Amino acid sequence: MTKMDLLRLWKMGLGGVLIINGRRHKISEVVKYEEKGEEWLNLVWKQGGMEFALEVENKKLTLWKEVDDILPSDSFPISLPEIEYRGEKYKEAEFGTAKAVSETRTGKKESMVMWRVLEAKSGHKLAVEGWDDGVYFYYAEGTLPVSTVQAI
Repeated sequence: MTKMDLLRLWKMGLGGVLIINGRRHKISEVVKYEEKGEEWLNLVWKQGGMEFALEVENKKLTLWKEVDDILPSDSFPISLPEIEYRGEKYKEAEFGTAKAVSETRTGKKESMVMWRVLEAKSGHKLAVEGWDDGVYFYYAEGTLPVSTVQAI
């Protein structure tokens, strides 16, 4: 990925369009995270009643899909050593607390977000984020080759 490609993604705003594998997705939320000097970005859109996010971290692009068949608890499940999902056990691989700035059509919101990435032996990943308004789960659809993503 060139610096120009990364810059285009970082400059995308609400209503911007991502083309992934030839399909257009209109950005409905932009979330910028910062933790211990590291920054990453999620470009979010809705499709078929589900939420998707393209995560831009360093030079890696990961496509995440909202998981609606895990029942979130009222509090962030930080003490859970593992989660079973669709027949696989996921164990904690990374965790932290990041400052997040979320921008939607209703405005900007800054929050401290507790997050975890859990990984199964198969390499599949789940992400869990604890926001002020609830706990959200995402499944990694995979890492995307740069050639399959276009920002317009």
